[in-house]
Amino acid sequence: MGLQGLGREVRVRQTREYQALQRKGRKVYSSHFLLIYLRRPGEGLRLGLIVSRKVGKAHDRNRIKRWGREFFRVRRQALLQSLTASGRLNPGWGLDLAFAAKKGAARLDHPAVDAELEGLTTRMTAELEADGRETAEHRGSSGGPQQGSS
Repeated sequence: MGLQGLGREVRVRQTREYQALQRKGRKVYSSHFLLIYLRRPGEGLRLGLIVSRKVGKAHDRNRIKRWGREFFRVRRQALLQSLTASGRLNPGWGLDLAFAAKKGAARLDHPAVDAELEGLTTRMTAELEADGRETAEHRGSSGGPQQGSS
């Protein structure tokens, strides 16, 4: 890989990792893509791509994967900084993401693919923020009587 490529450390590569994403991961849907994400021990973000033959011919599948990798490569650092700065991703934890293309994704042009993937990551970030608020609220409650109630 060149300097701009995605090295092994930032890719989901093993079958068991994809299976864990499918079983335990949270899912966010759009018209032509599915984003599956899962917190994991370790640092950073990792990307997996799932593009089956239902999407189209080999050149269509390869184009979708190339655009997905480019989307992730360009936005990975900013997304990671946003998640850690806001407290949505605690130190010592990372996030695995898998973009799965649905049938019809091959008909999209590059800006449309970027727009859908951007929407999915925005919704994922919002879900992580909501999960963080719920966790903080549960930690804050003592289980006893509420103050201010009579």
